[in-house]
Amino acid sequence: MPITPQRPPLGQTLQQHGATAVALIVGTVFAAVQTAAFTPDPELDEFPVNTSAGSVTATMKLGRECIAGKAYTFRKKHASNTMTVAFTGGELYEGSATIAVTDDDAVISIKWDPVSLEWVRATPAGAGGDVPVGALATANNLSELTATASTAQTNLGGTTVGKALFVAANAAAGRTAISAPAIAEVDLKSDTHSFGPFVLSLVAADADKIRFRPNFACVITGVVAVQTKGTVATGTAIATLTTTAGSPTSNTVTHSIADAADQVRTATPAGANCIVGATDFVDLAITGTNDGAGTKAAYTIQYTRS
Repeated sequence: MPITPQRPPLGQTLQQHGATAVALIVGTVFAAVQTAAFTPDPELDEFPVNTSAGSVTATMKLGRECIAGKAYTFRKKHASNTMTVAFTGGELYEGSATIAVTDDDAVISIKWDPVSLEWVRATPAGAGGDVPVGALATANNLSELTATASTAQTNLGGTTVGKALFVAANAAAGRTAISAPAIAEVDLKSDTHSFGPFVLSLVAADADKIRFRPNFACVITGVVAVQTKGTVATGTAIATLTTTAGSPTSNTVTHSIADAADQVRTATPAGANCIVGATDFVDLAITGTNDGAGTKAAYTIQYTRS
């Protein structure tokens, strides 16, 4: 017996509602809680099922005996055992003769489709708690699956490579799965970076100089000078690198007499060349006896982080 007030037979229509079925304009009518096998009354809407004492099966009447397009909803009210909706007369729901769920509060909502002559979802897939055939109960951790994981992955459209990547135990196995080369560990601090270029006059009388503070710890590893203008004359031009820590060895770049544009000179400082802290500095100063008019060079100071 229903536990909510009676309503007119659902087969009737109301003229004032444009021949809309009564089922579509009245509230839900609930059946009493079911604890044993039963046949749902087509006039009712929702069927609570308590499976605490054992599994319960609801066997639907033939579709033609039910209200076409009306939702029949079954809600499992206990975590134990199974709630099953079965169909008769060869009728099916999405290709299956039964729907079975085990989760507490799982919901099955179905309706009869008089066009396809089969039972279908009463709501779009996944909406309103609707449970399709073969649905997985969250609490069961996929225990409903009887096929292998590989078969399930294939059913989901997985490729051979994709499946291997999915089950890879670690990053190395994943790279192997996709035929990626091994990745060597990289110490970014060991990479060579550079300050500059700084353009300085090579003319001795100009006594040009640059001082800068890197503002982070680093080691000066090289100085590269590219002459940009003029020709060195009379004497050499010497660029000397010093730091807060003092004068490194091999800390000078010498521009020889007759050096002209595009001439490259280098130095590889060592020793007192470690820059420590934000207030430490690097100096590059020009000395010598060069008086070649307009001679200039661009200096790049190379370093690694430390």
